[in-house]
Amino acid sequence: MATTIERDPKFAGLIPAVVTLAAAAATKYIKGTFVCRDANGRAAVPAAGLHAHGVAVATFDNTSGANDAMDVEAATGVFMFNYTGTAPKPGEFVYVSDNDTVTLTASTNGIAGVCTEVRSGKAHVWVSPIAVALAISDADGD
Repeated sequence: MATTIERDPKFAGLIPAVVTLAAAAATKYIKGTFVCRDANGRAAVPAAGLHAHGVAVATFDNTSGANDAMDVEAATGVFMFNYTGTAPKPGEFVYVSDNDTVTLTASTNGIAGVCTEVRSGKAHVWVSPIAVALAISDADGD
């Protein structure tokens, strides 16, 4: 039944600026590098098939910790990265090559985000779970 009274929807902003994920065991996340999400929903360093959800806002060292021993905060937005291969064009989806490099090659690479511009040999990429969802939707033909 639809409400007929005012309610507080707990609005969190137009687009989340930070994604917080539980850390995986024995993992170090370096400030300014991609933070991906693994199959268990934990923060992960780039690996085959893992999509970027943000960029580490600090170095989070969980190398001696267990799963969920700390949280990893990853900022979303447009960030500058190295690229390998052909330079991406604005509007193209790019993929994670390593923790600070993108590529146009999908193969087993996870989605990094959407290229917004290339300047001075660097790709500016919108990194966000929303960009990942758009890329997956585009690949499905939706």
